[in-house]
Amino acid sequence: MRIIQNIPYIIPFKSIKGCDDEKCNQTNKEQHDRFIKNVLCNLVLFRKIILVSRKNNADIYYKINQLPNKIGWYLCYGHINLLKERIEREERELILQIINNNTSSSSSSLNSFTIKKDYLFDDHLKWNYKATEYICSFNGQDEQHLELFKYLFEKKPEWFNYEDCFKMAASKGNIEMFKILVNNTVPIKISYDMNECITLAIQGMHPDMALYLLEKINYKLKVTEPFTLNDGLCKHNQSDLIKLARLFVDIVNKNKQYGFTMDKVFRHYFHKLLIPTRDIDTIKYAQCHYESDLSVVEYVYSSLLCTGLPKDIDTDHHIDFIKQVLELISIDFEICDESTTTMVIEEEMDCVEKKKESSDQSNAIYFDSLTQLSTKQSRWYMFIYNMFFYHKVETISGNKELDAPHILKVRVKEEQKVEFVQMVCEKHGWAFIMNYGTLEYVKLAHSLRLVDVNSKFYPKHQDSNQTLAIMQYLHDNNIKPFRDTMVGHCRESDDKVILFLHKHYPQLLHRDQVLDYIKRNGHFYLASAVLALPGPSEIILPQRILPLMCDIKDSTGLNATSLDVLIKLNGYAISYYYDDHFGQESFQLMKQYYNADIHENIKSTYQQQLKISTENNQIHIVEWLLYQQTKYKPSSSTLVNILSQSFNRQYKALYQLIKRYYRDNGKQLDFGLTTWNELASRGDIKTFDKLMTKCTPLREFIQMFISTAIIHNQLAFIKHLYNTQYGTSLEIFAKSISKAIAIDSPMILKYFLDLEHQEEKSQNKSRYEYEFLESNVGALTRSTAKRCLSNGSLSCFKMILDLDYFDLASINLFEELGKSISKNNLSIVNYLVHHGYIVDEDTNNNNNNNNTDQQSDDIPFLKELLLDNKKR
Repeated sequence: MRIIQNIPYIIPFKSIKGCDDEKCNQTNKEQHDRFIKNVLCNLVLFRKIILVSRKNNADIYYKINQLPNKIGWYLCYGHINLLKERIEREERELILQIINNNTSSSSSSLNSFTIKKDYLFDDHLKWNYKATEYICSFNGQDEQHLELFKYLFEKKPEWFNYEDCFKMAASKGNIEMFKILVNNTVPIKISYDMNECITLAIQGMHPDMALYLLEKINYKLKVTEPFTLNDGLCKHNQSDLIKLARLFVDIVNKNKQYGFTMDKVFRHYFHKLLIPTRDIDTIKYAQCHYESDLSVVEYVYSSLLCTGLPKDIDTDHHIDFIKQVLELISIDFEICDESTTTMVIEEEMDCVEKKKESSDQSNAIYFDSLTQLSTKQSRWYMFIYNMFFYHKVETISGNKELDAPHILKVRVKEEQKVEFVQMVCEKHGWAFIMNYGTLEYVKLAHSLRLVDVNSKFYPKHQDSNQTLAIMQYLHDNNIKPFRDTMVGHCRESDDKVILFLHKHYPQLLHRDQVLDYIKRNGHFYLASAVLALPGPSEIILPQRILPLMCDIKDSTGLNATSLDVLIKLNGYAISYYYDDHFGQESFQLMKQYYNADIHENIKSTYQQQLKISTENNQIHIVEWLLYQQTKYKPSSSTLVNILSQSFNRQYKALYQLIKRYYRDNGKQLDFGLTTWNELASRGDIKTFDKLMTKCTPLREFIQMFISTAIIHNQLAFIKHLYNTQYGTSLEIFAKSISKAIAIDSPMILKYFLDLEHQEEKSQNKSRYEYEFLESNVGALTRSTAKRCLSNGSLSCFKMILDLDYFDLASINLFEELGKSISKNNLSIVNYLVHHGYIVDEDTNNNNNNNNTDQQSDDIPFLKELLLDNKKR
């Protein structure tokens, strides 16, 4: 038994606000009461409350062999000491088994590839190649991770002899770990793909690892296609970028005799990797590997104008760097530099971030989150902007509005604003200023008579209030750029724009457009305005195969009038769901919805509402839906779902209510697959038997939750099924055999094979029919052994070899190994060689099918294993 201290976290009373809060209303009180009742009536939560309410010195007891057997679980959740304790404990158990069985010294090692009968410890940790590959994914810079890796490697070096372990260590830049793996010779010295490891190190942005690997092969890299790196390299460490950029230069220089050029090794090297280094010495180092003219900076200008710079990069330093690059390739920038100084303010001011609105997503581009640039950012952006247009660089987008989306955020001197607006309007047009600029710039452009009456207005501003102010100004000055397509461009925060159009330009609004906007963004208060809008007209709207459906689960801003309008105008596309945050108000809205005459849509909503309310333990809603309203009835599948949900979640009162509905309607209880699977996954025999007395699951369900029990290694549960009346009609399907092998559960596999063997002995025939296997236990075990070989399942294969009724000579061992030869077979081949199932021809001159040079040549590592075994 293992004891751990349980120290509960106590929430300070002062941090809890209940119904005595002055802001609390009747609806809140109802919600609080329901919430408390739901918690206390939930057995799972109630037990948890009791658990954490124990005294601080209370101990928790659990059996160590009931913990998960997957090593990844301990690593993911940080149970490192517990993992080490299990490893040490299991080592002692294995040593004791070896001593008790008087095993020969050749088998006394704890090497998993050679030890016998370790599969009997079905509760031991599951070591496999995937587990060690995961261990090799540790961060290369973390000393604690490295120490843990060394400890685990020392315990099970044989499982780290896997090609993917090398790849994982390379991709994480862990040089120390890679060196340990390279020196591993248990059971043999493994080979690995050096080119692939180098590629993974480079793509993972680990130049030190890539350099280490390249030096091991003297830079003799095989390049089949150019390297690629993800965008956004500026966010990476500058030192790593510099090392990586220089590394590619060295690769090309050291392989010139093989025809290597930078374009073949790394396309777009200059702007993809070299410019992000922000280091002029590295630019000079790579000078011979890019074109020295304006073409090398074309893409740089365009991309920088579109994206700006990350937050943590010094813009002044970046300008100096760009100027040095321009000097190096003899491109003039003095005029642009002077223009920048003339235009941008001198006073140092911070940037202004835009207000967070409900519709905003986290900005991947830092400049997109700003409404105004700082002075430093303005100088940087203005310089790039001037260079871009001074040299008349061909743009990437070809869209004037997208060429320089942040130019109107630049801090311009007061006396230069007229010239600035004229310049922007000349390059981008009036529409750009109107749709992206501030009210100040719009007024200034209007005063300069730069208005283009053919331009369209769209709400593209950072601030919805700014949008509304500009619209009001345009309206007041008889400028009418508004079109009937505006609503489709409105964001969630632009609901006031809809009201503005409704007030001043109702002819531009169409009922279907506004309804779509309401349904998409949840501004239900706008519904009353829709009634006054014209219905279908000659306005051409985007055609949809299906109408825009609206699931109303948040009742904010919704009242009876708004819901009535939505139902009348668009009821076939509306689904209303009870919102617990609004309590009685939402309950009344739900009743209103179910009384509407839109049967088909409400019928499907009704089924979904039952499931949602059951999941949330809203017993009063479920009771109303089942008993008090009479228009709709739950479908059979819905009844099964809610019965299973209430049972699985241990909502006792709700479960009794649904059982009563079954009984009142003369239905037999029917639990869904989730319930049976839940019982099978935890091996709950008692509850399973109890439910079986009340209902009988479909026959195919039985096979499904047998599969679930196999996945969760519930051998006792499986035995119970076959040893009781439930097992009289069960069949052992091939997929059950495969599943037991796949999860590496030899004892479950042994039970299936023994069951068939016993039945055949007692009846002198097989009682089962197999889809693609012969109907006898010999064929079954042969087929199972072949699957173990193809899957590389060592534990299961060891178990089969120990079966009294299995003869290894019945299968062509080399033929089966050759069919799926891979590093997964190394463990099995090592076991066979170590225990004499495969012997060297010099040792055994019998020319049988399992021992020929020609056959051993088909298995790359076999000769090495035979030679190593001979030396021992």
